[in-house]
Amino acid sequence: NYTSTTGASFYNALQLNVTKRVSRGLQFQAAYTYSNATDSGQSSQTSNDCGAFGYVTDPMFYQYDKGPSCTDVRHLLRFNMIYHFPTINSSNRFVSQVVNGWWIGSIVAVQGGFPFSVIYPSNANRSQSGYDQSYNGDRVDFGTATQTATLGGVPYTFIPYNPKTVITGYPQQWYNPLMFMMQPIASCPGLASLNCGTLGTASRNALRQPGLGNWDFTLAKDTKLSMLGEAGSLQFRAELFNILNRANFGAPNPGAFAGTATDIGSYSEVPSSTAGQILNTLTTSRQIQLSLKVIF
Repeated sequence: NYTSTTGASFYNALQLNVTKRVSRGLQFQAAYTYSNATDSGQSSQTSNDCGAFGYVTDPMFYQYDKGPSCTDVRHLLRFNMIYHFPTINSSNRFVSQVVNGWWIGSIVAVQGGFPFSVIYPSNANRSQSGYDQSYNGDRVDFGTATQTATLGGVPYTFIPYNPKTVITGYPQQWYNPLMFMMQPIASCPGLASLNCGTLGTASRNALRQPGLGNWDFTLAKDTKLSMLGEAGSLQFRAELFNILNRANFGAPNPGAFAGTATDIGSYSEVPSSTAGQILNTLTTSRQIQLSLKVIF
């Protein structure tokens, strides 16, 4: 058999840019992109699509696995600005030195989250796909009905998948694993001693990671120092990174179930205790930096 890893990608976008050149002390730039990037896989090895946060079935199935690209960000905004406050004329040299020379700057970044797939970290569908026959991840099924199952003496109510409510917004459990279920497994036709699985119905990169928002702010003052010559000055800078102290969460754990080989029913396994759990952030907490610079 001949198998090719060829795939296809598509990108469409609306891109807007606004630039204000310096006038009256103000200058700024803004860029906004509304885009949609899709493809049929981003790795020639099945377990590496989207850095192991989205699994595909087999390279030969790429053409049937079209979905959002691993780097697809639907909304993206960047903004930067510098504003020099007007000069205040004063006959008092001390007052003039104190109130003049101030300026501020800002850099703002806002964007949506990257996509990811909900998976098992095991070969629950029994496909054993991949070049080395060691494929170790499958996508789950979308929930289709309300079903109560008692697992380990505890009742769990599985509910139909709802794209509007599946994201909880909590870093302890970013998505609701009860909206997904195990793939049905049955005996292979003609091979009663073996079990056969089915590919998961949850589409590739169906969910979104948390978005990102960051605002860096600078307050600065330039004070002339004539003793250092015509260009001599003392610059004070107060720089605040992530001034709003926003927690920009990283990627959630995509593993909804363990996918144990002996659990072969659609509602036969407890959702993983770490399903949707986020353990890292992408940016630092608020950082404040003060500096003095002598320019001559």
